[in-house]
Amino acid sequence: MSLDTIGRFFLQVIGIPDEEISDSDALLVGVMLLVVFMAFLTLLANLFDKM
Repeated sequence: MSLDTIGRFFLQVIGIPDEEISDSDALLVGVMLLVVFMAFLTLLANLFDKM
């Protein structure tokens, strides 16, 4: 799965129809989701490091 596929899927889940989603919008949302996921993993790693 590529980042634009993940972004397109997420935008469809929140209610935006597929014909209104451009490729660049889908890629941007996919990259933002990847950054949020990496930040969550970093936060989780820091939390377990303090234990």
